[in-house]
Amino acid sequence: CAPMKVALDTAWARATAVVTISPAMARNIRARTPAARVRTIPLWAPIGVTERADRGLLMRRERGVASDAFVALYQGSLGLAYDFDPLLDSARHLASDPSIIVVIVGTGTQRAHIERRVRSEHLTNVRMFDPNSPDSLSDSLAMGDVHLVSSRAGWNGVSFPSKVISALACGRPVGVIGPRDSEIATMVCEKRCGFVALDGPALADGIKRLKADATEVSRQRRVARATYESRFDREGALVQWDRLLLSMFADGRLAGLVDHGTDWNDTTERVESQ
Repeated sequence: CAPMKVALDTAWARATAVVTISPAMARNIRARTPAARVRTIPLWAPIGVTERADRGLLMRRERGVASDAFVALYQGSLGLAYDFDPLLDSARHLASDPSIIVVIVGTGTQRAHIERRVRSEHLTNVRMFDPNSPDSLSDSLAMGDVHLVSSRAGWNGVSFPSKVISALACGRPVGVIGPRDSEIATMVCEKRCGFVALDGPALADGIKRLKADATEVSRQRRVARATYESRFDREGALVQWDRLLLSMFADGRLAGLVDHGTDWNDTTERVESQ
């Protein structure tokens, strides 16, 4: 609504710094508010999410998923920002191959809709599970042979699904469901660490191609992890935050932090040492 737009534009223009988590978000803000001082500092995967070669066999056993199944994993929010119908359509097209399992881990406003479709269409190749505890997240992510990420048209530069970062961190190909011109689709195509599908049949074809080519899966896994290390590395992002806050402090814009006991000399030494 207009009052909210005015409030956002005013806040962005007056802010000492506006930090976004993706370049597309930064471009959107600059286009709306040219006076905004915009920086992009990416998110990173949760601590403990690392490259795994074991395919999460213990978690598969716990969830009743065969150790040799090819798992297409969606793990994350089941909210309104994502379109799950193509994913479920793909499961219907994959039903003739019992070695391919679609695993959905998460909760959100669309979970009931997903469960209704699974029941009404007898999608026995779809397994649904509640979100993991933090200490088992890495095991859950590792069980996926390809990770699925949904991206609705019109949301580019508005949201950036953090699940794609976790997928890259654990070294997995990414199947993007949505427009080819989205930020995540462009990244996956440029890096050649996954595929993009506009609908269910195309998604099913992409999953089947990966299952049939173990050499290509191995290559994409290596590229996925390398992409994470070059674009979403935690230490690199923290260094950017340190430098931004130090520059603001040097300009006198964060002087109040001294009263909270911040040791800026220590922070400076840590930044400069990197």
